[in-house]
Amino acid sequence: MEGLIRDQNNNIKTKVHRKPTDNSIFLHWQSHAPKRWKWGSLRTLVLRAYNISSDEYLKEELDYISKVFHENNKYPLWVIHKVLNEVKQQQLQYEQQHQAQHQIQEDTYPVENGELQVHLNDPAKNNFLLLPYKGQKGEYIMNSMKRFIEKLLPTDTKTNVTYTGRKLSTFFPIKDKNKFDNEHDIVYHVKCPSDLCNENYVGECGRRIIERIKDHSGRDNKSHMLKHSITSGHRNVTKDDFTIVAKKFKNNKWKRKVSESLIIKDLRPTLNVHDYSVPLKLFN
Repeated sequence: MEGLIRDQNNNIKTKVHRKPTDNSIFLHWQSHAPKRWKWGSLRTLVLRAYNISSDEYLKEELDYISKVFHENNKYPLWVIHKVLNEVKQQQLQYEQQHQAQHQIQEDTYPVENGELQVHLNDPAKNNFLLLPYKGQKGEYIMNSMKRFIEKLLPTDTKTNVTYTGRKLSTFFPIKDKNKFDNEHDIVYHVKCPSDLCNENYVGECGRRIIERIKDHSGRDNKSHMLKHSITSGHRNVTKDDFTIVAKKFKNNKWKRKVSESLIIKDLRPTLNVHDYSVPLKLFN
């Protein structure tokens, strides 16, 4: 098994195993993320080192973590040293408490039906505030609010602030905007270009909208919009007369049809032969 080492005395020694594709890139210190996430990512790996690495491999793993977090992810050395010391003290306290608890259990707690009877105090009640992350100023404000809330709550209640992450695309567009002619899987609304005419039509299409515009402007003799232009003598429609009212129905014709029916019910276009594209049972 990868990650396990067996020495000459037939004792199993363990160390952290990394795949050849590992690049040692973690949450960067300068990234737009809560500081607790950054401290937590470092602390998690240090704890993993203590939990997995045998004594002879522990220093090697901790040195590696310190190097990659400082050099690759730009964590300050004081942060790394503080986390290392805190986890080390935590591990020492855990071992001492475990030994003391084991001794107390042997001397004090009764055994019934082969099971140790231990009665623990109820844990503190936890309240959570789930909020979007708003940078360092937001963290400062929430820390102040947390301290204020804790003063108002009972002493056995603990308040925790949890931040929700946001994708980079929520701050600015990272993809080129789709051109109007190339929009597809949509529901559209088209009006007669004549200023004195109120005739209009709602339709849906899975193709690019430019193809549907060509249908309505002269290519499809079955088009109600084209029939209106011919009978009324009004000029043919162009893409300036079209509006996309619903989109992003990728490969889902049923949702597109339902959306078209809802929009027909709302706009009541004059050139649609039917009042719906698919029956709307909730509204009938």
